Amino acid sequence: YISFETPGSHGTGICIANSILPKEMWLEERGVNAKWPVWGIMNTIHVDNAKEFRGNSLKNACKQYGISLEFRPVGAPHWGGHIERLLGTFSKEIHNLPGTTFSNIQDRKNYKSEKNASFTLKEFEKWLTMYITNIYHNREHSSIKESPIERYKNGLMGNANELGIGIPPRINNERRTRIDFLPIVERTIQEYGVVIDHIYYYDDVLRTFIHDEDKKNNKIKHIFKRDPRDISKIYFYNTKLNDYFEIPYRNTSYPQITIWEHNHILKKLKKNKANVNEELIFETYRELDELEDKVIRETKKRKEKIQHTQSIKYSCVQCEQTPFM
Repeated sequence: YISFETPGSHGTGICIANSILPKEMWLEERGVNAKWPVWGIMNTIHVDNAKEFRGNSLKNACKQYGISLEFRPVGAPHWGGHIERLLGTFSKEIHNLPGTTFSNIQDRKNYKSEKNASFTLKEFEKWLTMYITNIYHNREHSSIKESPIERYKNGLMGNANELGIGIPPRINNERRTRIDFLPIVERTIQEYGVVIDHIYYYDDVLRTFIHDEDKKNNKIKHIFKRDPRDISKIYFYNTKLNDYFEIPYRNTSYPQITIWEHNHILKKLKKNKANVNEELIFETYRELDELEDKVIRETKKRKEKIQHTQSIKYSCVQCEQTPFM
């Protein structure tokens, strides 16, 4: 999972879901012609002591799938040596790309990383996927003396020296798995639905759970999942049916936004000491969106003007150099 966001439970959950699920659809969506025959629920995930691995969302999802989270002993970084080596291998290849920021400030010197950047995030994701599937998986590893994909297949199918564990079952309900590993938000259900970060959500499926109480007359908090990449809908977990239901904005005319756009708007409004509400959030979003479109159009015009000017100069030079016949 690749993004510009800081490490957290969201990115960790997506990474684990990607690991578990078959990769054919992933490869097709990114236009990568390769094989990535790796899927299945792992028995154990080894993690360090970062806070993103301590949250209840991840613990509950792993428990649901029978995955044990094994934490590294404090002060024992060598326990993660194998993954650090893998990341080091990736970094070495990445730093050869145009636009690198380098790992050493001395290497950077006067190199203009932003000016030389050649990939969008999606393009880089495709490049890394191609590197993993076509090169890293098939290149002999200096320590194990075989390629990673050969080691993986031997672990499943066995060889002359060891028994394999067998091919793991494929998970067919990709939607359910991805939602299971999203961050949890707990809310009581009211007549208007639920409110998360000033935004209202409602669907008729919530109606029978309005003002739900337990035997002690305490209001029941229900589980909702939210994908930070698209907060125009949330997922309500119906414990009676053991399934998730999409709950859209109560006002369905509002545009789709990400949690990062939402947080940026909240920060801006709080800085201006505004009385934050749902309507103001989306009004501000539209203003910022219009401003961004305007800046993009103006930047495009400037680039076209520069290109046109350069083209005229080039044509004039050609005329001066071309002899009359």
